[in-house]
Amino acid sequence: MKKLILANAVMAAVSTFGAFTTASAADAAASPHTITGNAGLFTDYRFRGVSQTQNDISFQGGFDYAHSSGFYAGVWNSNIGFGNQAGGNGLETDIYGGYTFPIGPVAADIGLLQYVYSGTNDPLGGPGTSGLDTLEIYGKLGYMGFTLAGYYSLSDDYFGYNAVSGANPADLSGSTYVNLAYKYSFNDKLSLTAAVGQTDFDRPIAAGFDSYVDYSVGLTYNLNGFDLGVAYIASDNDAEKFFGKDPAEGDVVFSVKKVF
Repeated sequence: MKKLILANAVMAAVSTFGAFTTASAADAAASPHTITGNAGLFTDYRFRGVSQTQNDISFQGGFDYAHSSGFYAGVWNSNIGFGNQAGGNGLETDIYGGYTFPIGPVAADIGLLQYVYSGTNDPLGGPGTSGLDTLEIYGKLGYMGFTLAGYYSLSDDYFGYNAVSGANPADLSGSTYVNLAYKYSFNDKLSLTAAVGQTDFDRPIAAGFDSYVDYSVGLTYNLNGFDLGVAYIASDNDAEKFFGKDPAEGDVVFSVKKVF
């Protein structure tokens, strides 16, 4: 996801299919149901600052359902390329659902997000090692262009990471990610986004490594219904030392995306 901070940051105004009905346009407009889809091509897939495609091209897409009551659900997919360590190329599928509601002038959002990885192996394999599939609960607050989001791992497995100490190294439940993002629209076509986030592992996964920071800044321009984006995405020195310089160092990511 949703991996999902950068994808949310570059998303423009959403158009809809309409409603689950074959009645008149007026009836469709009054329907409480909305379905939207999205598809995009990116020069790299960065998740929390780290490349998931070995700095290579990523095709992403998904569908979302929303109800006027505030409930929503969706699915999102992207190719991944974890290299020989995880058995080569594969697919990431994010399945999520939640509820949005107002708290005065603040837009609130709570939900569950399940990351499913297919076509690739666990990073290390064997008993006592963490799997890739991860379940998180999240909450978001939005106000005046700012969005504060927090993610908390409910599953023992946490993206294939393993702690370096403890009775159960594969149990990293309780690991968190916090992100603060800002979006400013110059007009109905051009917008600026910026974000900073921090990953905190429940226990160190390497000597002295239990957290790292990622950040990004980008521009999005809507051209005939297509969102053209450019963003600089990077991580701090700790992330570069652990993940490797190429996947975690700063890089410019170009994208083209369509919401329909």
